[in-house]
Amino acid sequence: MRKRKQMPPNPHNLAKQDTSKAAENRAIPARCQLFTGDDLRSLVDCIRLVRRTAMQTAVRMITTGVMLALLAGIAIKLKIFGGSP
Repeated sequence: MRKRKQMPPNPHNLAKQDTSKAAENRAIPARCQLFTGDDLRSLVDCIRLVRRTAMQTAVRMITTGVMLALLAGIAIKLKIFGGSP
């Protein structure tokens, strides 16, 4: 008979089981159980969202600056602002 390859346990489920077992055994006081695995995953997701939004804002500002510089260069080249004759 062939041995089945055993899948490694899901770390998220293990974390939930460990915290619930520790809470049942009073190894972790109730006041220390402020953040569960779900809370921490949610916090990491929020950090990723903030990082992505900051990167998008930086790219948008750089793009706007380059476009304004190009427009100013074109305006000077075409003597729109009444440059030297």
